[in-house]
Amino acid sequence: MKTNEKGRSMIEMLGVLAIIGVLSVGGIAGYSKAMAKFRANKTIDQVSHIVANVRILFGSQKNYADLAEDSSVTNVPSLMYKAHVFPDEMLGGTAGDSMAWTDWNNAYGGSVKLYSASRFAIENGSGQNDATKKHKAFMIVFGGIPKEACVDLASQNWDASSGSGLIAFAINDTETLGSQVYDNCTSSGDAGKALSCFSAMPMPVAWAANACTLATTNELAWKYY
Repeated sequence: MKTNEKGRSMIEMLGVLAIIGVLSVGGIAGYSKAMAKFRANKTIDQVSHIVANVRILFGSQKNYADLAEDSSVTNVPSLMYKAHVFPDEMLGGTAGDSMAWTDWNNAYGGSVKLYSASRFAIENGSGQNDATKKHKAFMIVFGGIPKEACVDLASQNWDASSGSGLIAFAINDTETLGSQVYDNCTSSGDAGKALSCFSAMPMPVAWAANACTLATTNELAWKYY
């Protein structure tokens, strides 16, 4: 007597394909989460690495004037390469005297920038151009951050102890951060204006979510003395 072997084989095949599909979807989701965590941890490591090396490099200097954004003397991207301030993994372009910021990439493949800034602002009524405060701090700026990663990174603690040197942190508002310090932490966290001083870190998730408005091109900035 014949049995319906083809029918059973087809059902079995469909079952196997369904199982493979479920496992594939789960695997992809798990891989995506793992990569997101990896990039976040890598970003934390990169920022910590840069901060430590900048302090070593300028430890005997009075300020960070050589990191001035408008400096006509120092090619800061090239200086970062020659002084090994940035991790080698961040080098994404040509190395040499004519390097530009586009030759450096963060863990998300986005832009990287480092330049001097004012140490104080609001509490002294002074700004970026005040000669007594200019170049007393430096800023690290990472661009090209996806929205989900932006919220995650912004709500990290970032070692915000009193001795960490972290003055403030901002999302998509580097111009304000460069000339002001929100010591009273009264920023509302409105879209594009979320700032937080070290005493308020980690930044509230609500602030970060409101400010990380761009799909893939958010910009994070850390200000240290």
